[in-house]
Amino acid sequence: MVTGPTATRRSPSTPPEGHLASEGSPFSNRSATGSAPLGADLRTAFAAGTGEPVSSYDGIDGIQPRDNLAGTNLSTIPKVFIECANMRNATDAALVTSPRWQAMAARAIAAGLTTFLKD
Repeated sequence: MVTGPTATRRSPSTPPEGHLASEGSPFSNRSATGSAPLGADLRTAFAAGTGEPVSSYDGIDGIQPRDNLAGTNLSTIPKVFIECANMRNATDAALVTSPRWQAMAARAIAAGLTTFLKD
């Protein structure tokens, strides 16, 4: 999951698959304009690089803006969080403990950051 000013908490009934991208809060000062494209670039690259589906249970098209996290809302640089798996799901938990999957996720995140920095 990519989250800017958001850290979405998943309930036990949360679907096991997907990640969520979220950008900087629309209420943030200078970080909001950079966080939105950063979140979008990470969402796209993570889905393409890992095969993980974009969240369909929270946010819109994998984006979940939040205005209640000081770490992102008070930032003066683009900042997002990415949720890579649902640890309450055994399949997701197994993925994130796999060195192969971790390397794949790292490459996907690096690709998203590279896209953001080139634009």
